[in-house]
Amino acid sequence: MQKFRNNSWAFLLMVSFLTGVSFVDHSKPGFKDFDYAAVPDTTRPPKMVVEEITVEPMVVLVIKDTAATMADIGPVLGKNYGELSVFMRSHGLQFSGPPMAWYYTQQAPFILEAAARVDKRPAAGEGRIQVRETGKEKAVVVHFWGPYELTGQASAKINEWLAKNKKKAKGAPFHVYITDPTTVSDPSQVQTDIIQIYQ
Repeated sequence: MQKFRNNSWAFLLMVSFLTGVSFVDHSKPGFKDFDYAAVPDTTRPPKMVVEEITVEPMVVLVIKDTAATMADIGPVLGKNYGELSVFMRSHGLQFSGPPMAWYYTQQAPFILEAAARVDKRPAAGEGRIQVRETGKEKAVVVHFWGPYELTGQASAKINEWLAKNKKKAKGAPFHVYITDPTTVSDPSQVQTDIIQIYQ
């Protein structure tokens, strides 16, 4: 995965994009500037590159939640990322990777976990926030360039790779939101890494 610069402002910009709500003043000005759904490009399929990787150990803060529809995923994630950001500030934690999310279902209602990778383990979680530590694991990743709404297509690529290589999925896949979508004008430039640990 690409090196992530420790920049909480960039993180909040991404969260603002996902939710359409500014975490500075809770307004929605300018969201239409980044609303790719307004001009969908149905002629260009997403670009997908499949790769075998090693996932390094992580300390991750997570909040489990449910999104009733696909359209609700962004607002649900954004609300939870905002809660994670408040917790991190109050505990002196820093981001050590881009925003993440685990997905436990592939259709509505979507059971998911908003997640933030952090630089150190806090003493404990708080309220809905839990602390998770993951070990070094082998995984397959689909580097996906395209609108978030089409990332479901990566599942077929992952299943195809697992079958071909006689591997079995271990746990749910997680998404890593590599590109800050506020920095690009074309949804085909937005990169999401969909990662499946295997055994």
